[in-house]
Amino acid sequence: MLNTMYKKIGLGLAISCGMLQLSSCSVNPATGSADVVFSSEASEIKKGREAHEKILESTPLYQDEKLNAYVNGIGQKLAAVSDRPDIEYQFFIVDSPQVNAFALPGGYIYINRGLIAFLENEAQLAAILGHEIAHVTARHAIRQESAKAGAKTLSIVSAILTGSAEVGEAAGLYATAAVSGYGRDMELEADGFGAKYLSAAGYPAKAMFEVIGILKDHEVYQKRQARASGRKAVSYHGVFSTHPRSDKRLQKLINTANADEGESNTAEFRKAINGMVFGNNSEATVGSTAQASAESEEKPKEQRYRHSSLGFSFAYPDGWTVQQQSKKIEVKDENGVSQLSIGLQRNKGQDIEGWLRQHFKVKLLRQSEPLYLKGLSGHSGIIDEASKGQQRIAAISRGSLVYTLSSAWQSPKLSAEQDKEVMDIITSFRPERRQRASQPNKTLHFVKANSRTRFDDLARQARLGRNGADLLRIINGYYPSGEPRPGDVIKIIQ
Repeated sequence: MLNTMYKKIGLGLAISCGMLQLSSCSVNPATGSADVVFSSEASEIKKGREAHEKILESTPLYQDEKLNAYVNGIGQKLAAVSDRPDIEYQFFIVDSPQVNAFALPGGYIYINRGLIAFLENEAQLAAILGHEIAHVTARHAIRQESAKAGAKTLSIVSAILTGSAEVGEAAGLYATAAVSGYGRDMELEADGFGAKYLSAAGYPAKAMFEVIGILKDHEVYQKRQARASGRKAVSYHGVFSTHPRSDKRLQKLINTANADEGESNTAEFRKAINGMVFGNNSEATVGSTAQASAESEEKPKEQRYRHSSLGFSFAYPDGWTVQQQSKKIEVKDENGVSQLSIGLQRNKGQDIEGWLRQHFKVKLLRQSEPLYLKGLSGHSGIIDEASKGQQRIAAISRGSLVYTLSSAWQSPKLSAEQDKEVMDIITSFRPERRQRASQPNKTLHFVKANSRTRFDDLARQARLGRNGADLLRIINGYYPSGEPRPGDVIKIIQ
């Protein structure tokens, strides 16, 4: 049972609701207590969906159908035995090496790829998902939102990917919860319900404690590395930062939920994550496969050129061709009448319109207008060139870099149709994650140790750097100084 504090709070809220006859009071489906909230269930789901759409715009999701299906299957099994089984739960793997997991209102659950790598079996993965499902069933985000009415929401992407609580606090309520958790009492409440869901789904509830041990070791490792490099350490929120290893309150909750009964499914877990990317993923893509499929059904598929090393892409019309040269990219129509050249320059802090005018030596800029392109700013206009006639020019800023775009025609005057074609290319310009083909991704694999297996040797072979042996010890449960025994199945990084 949960502690008496929750009962007292629930009784107090029930009395308040009765006295004030608040239409926003409702019974919490998980706790059974009365909640004073300012959102209906439909509104809660709508808020979660809107926040999820924001995440998809800028957050890379891991594109591995089998692993996604595996995680979703575990999540759906837990959701089915939860206190709110009628919600449509969705589970996503964030393509980030950071150790984190979080939930949004209405059934949106996320786990970072980086966290999965530190787990040892399916039951531990279920413990993470069960904890996050409990935040949804107990309506923690909505309860906190009601307590902090007016708090900004939705700007959470930076917090998710960097793991920075400071960024999260600046970004708003959901971001703070994604990194820092919901506070000691709500996290303990999520632990209790999560342990109950674990047991009901056929997993040993003690997996919750096992995960605490794994990520407490990770936290110690992170703090040591942070001190050595002079930076601030970050760690996963919630149960893993609020509980000591021997937390008696959590132990009582787990024992109530049948700590030892159930299957851990270690072999299934190893099979599912074998070959998973470890660390940064050079092939990370923004958005989900499902989202891309839905969008392709809604509108005709566009031709898109992507420059992986410079980190940008643009769409171009049918019949046009793209040629990459040593210092520029040329886009031409099928008749060679219209042409757009794209180059790269640097900007030392000048505003983008001023930079554009100076770079192209502009005296008169016709149809001068700013550009706002998926987080990038720029400026565009038309100039008159004595030798080339009218030209559409543009400059798009990305940090200290500037992408320059200039058009040319085999006629002195620019037609409206020609200008529209070029402007469609310019406004389709998007930033892309930069890739380095010379640095292939590292992946996770399982091997059986023998009498000569040492983590120092494995780290050296994988070129994991000075602290590679400690990293291997953590992901295998041997931290801080253990070595594998002959016959042990261990994770290696290749």
